[in-house]
Amino acid sequence: MHAHIDWEASDCDGRLSGSHVMEMIGDEMTSDMGDIDFERRVLASVVNVNAIRGTLTVEAVGDGTSVLSWSETTEEGGRAVDATFYADGTCHESDHATTRRDHQAEAAGY
Repeated sequence: MHAHIDWEASDCDGRLSGSHVMEMIGDEMTSDMGDIDFERRVLASVVNVNAIRGTLTVEAVGDGTSVLSWSETTEEGGRAVDATFYADGTCHESDHATTRRDHQAEAAGY
């Protein structure tokens, strides 16, 4: 099991976005409860319990895949994160590169 994390944030400096992959580590790979421990770790990295206001949704999309979506309001804008969980053998994406974009800087030619 692994999860693709896609996020977008906005504040007074403009829009940022990015993506990365989280994989099972250590005991998560060998424990009977490893998949649950992994899902909890991903959840803890996505949800901000100090948010002004946030919404969490979970949707099973089939084929061993589910999506956890978090959106929150911040003092200067907001943040949205999607974590798509893939069971072994169900990921059809070939590119797992980590990305980070500063859209305002790109528009200014940096």
